[in-house]
Amino acid sequence: MTDTYQLLTEKSVQEDEKAILQLLCDMLNGKLKSDLRLLNYYQEIPVSYPGIIEDIDDDMVDVTVHQHQAVVMHHQKFTFLKSRHFPHDVVARVFRANVEKEMALLHKFSYAHIRAERRQAIRVQVVDPLQVTFSAAAGKVTGNLVDISISGASIECPQLEPAIETQVEGVLSFALEGALLQVDAAVLKVGDHEGQTRYVLCLKPSSKAEEKISQFIFQRQLEIIRALKEGV
Repeated sequence: MTDTYQLLTEKSVQEDEKAILQLLCDMLNGKLKSDLRLLNYYQEIPVSYPGIIEDIDDDMVDVTVHQHQAVVMHHQKFTFLKSRHFPHDVVARVFRANVEKEMALLHKFSYAHIRAERRQAIRVQVVDPLQVTFSAAAGKVTGNLVDISISGASIECPQLEPAIETQVEGVLSFALEGALLQVDAAVLKVGDHEGQTRYVLCLKPSSKAEEKISQFIFQRQLEIIRALKEGV
């Protein structure tokens, strides 16, 4: 299981892959109408375009893909497949992705639950260090913002900082778009991540704070799309 998806098994790993390949064959041969779409998350932003099945050889599937999709697939080495014909969404490993030729070779198919789709708001990663402080009656921690959406955020703090437990309510303070924001927040989850303590927070921003966060998210989306295009 990852933050992005969780593997599902209907019968067995082998039987599930065989069933998925059969459905892909039926789409290739015209027995089923092909509505295949590919999906990846690039710096938390969904990247999704149609995929055209070109050839199937044993358990290897050749697919024509959009260049943006190919860039992400090349780096991540996996992709999600979505179709109304699948009983569940599918995750596949990327054996090879050719950005110039807009082609990808997929294998190792499994059913999956895409955890990222449960998010109620667009979330973006924060690339440049952005210091934040979470203050509560139980204590205070200072660290860097990892990602943010209208309704949530993740922050990482040195483990020397005193830990704050889940369900604790407080205020998250940080500067964004030239404004100092103080947003009501509550701790949903606490965990270790690469030697740091990571807090997942639920946010309840004011209308002013929500506007600033929305502007920041929109700007990050533009930067991410620009980075994808530059990768082509």
